[in-house]
Amino acid sequence: MNLSKFTITDFIDLLKANKRRYFKAAGITFVLAVIYAFSIPKEFTADTKLAPEFTSGNGLGSLGGLASMAGIDLSKMTAEEDALFPDLYPEIIQSTEFINNLLSMQVTTSDGELTTDLKDYLTNHQSRTWWAAGFKALRDLFPKRQKIQVVRADGEACDGPRIYSEDEISLFKGLGKAVTLKQELKTGIITITATTQDPLIAALMVDSVSSQLQNYIFSYRTHKAAVDLAYAEKLCSKTKAEYEDATRAYSNYADQHLNATRESANTQREYLRNEMDLKFQLYTQYSQQAAVARGRLQARTPVYNIIQPPVVPVKKSAPKRMIIVVLWEIIVFCGMSVWLVLHKEKES
Repeated sequence: MNLSKFTITDFIDLLKANKRRYFKAAGITFVLAVIYAFSIPKEFTADTKLAPEFTSGNGLGSLGGLASMAGIDLSKMTAEEDALFPDLYPEIIQSTEFINNLLSMQVTTSDGELTTDLKDYLTNHQSRTWWAAGFKALRDLFPKRQKIQVVRADGEACDGPRIYSEDEISLFKGLGKAVTLKQELKTGIITITATTQDPLIAALMVDSVSSQLQNYIFSYRTHKAAVDLAYAEKLCSKTKAEYEDATRAYSNYADQHLNATRESANTQREYLRNEMDLKFQLYTQYSQQAAVARGRLQARTPVYNIIQPPVVPVKKSAPKRMIIVVLWEIIVFCGMSVWLVLHKEKES
């Protein structure tokens, strides 16, 4: 039989001639697909939507004049750009440090029978498919790579690159796949989703990821501004104390030499007055710089409006058992049809 001349009629005839084979294959496939589909544990997906507020320019607005008086060039601030773009947010939540911090969060199952940390729940309290459990049992027969801790000569542990065990790396990868983040290009809305076998824990994970991501971005964007503000307030407090000391010194000297006519007394009083005026000018300048730093910190602080808070899902998100069975039937049907056509051609 020439495949180039193979028609729908020929295919229908092929189906009729092999209908018993098709029914047998369909029955076996149905049973295997059902066993496979019901071996997969149920999963629930929760999500939350955030709308970030963006600040144009440096966000200092009316503080521009005050900044100029304080000797601060706002044009340099305006030229600053963040290195942390929203496109990097998915990479942040997939990072080892972020996931490792997430594993320490406390979770409670929806039935209220278990309260533990996320790492313990994912490791010891989740159902596995029979093939995954068999693979884990087989892997446990072989020695694992242990964690390595660097120790100094004096016996104290020192900071350094941490080497995780294979189980921890596997746990990180699994949690990284369970947590996703997407941002709509047009609206900028961020959607965070988390999938796990317990609906309440899925909602708790979404809420924790959202809070941890916001804290990460807040810390990144405000770090330099917060350091500048702390330094400006320190100088402001220092110059204020020096100005108060200079004021007291001038007042005490002026009171003690109220009727003095000697030139040396007048010279000393004038020196103390000039010293007091200088301290006041410095105090005023640093007060203005502190005010500008506060405004800049406020402008750099990101704001995220929660459009949709996390909600405990009612319906499972996976597995789609009916879809699995249908796909298996389609694959087997197509594969068997191709085999029969090629076998028919070989016979002819």
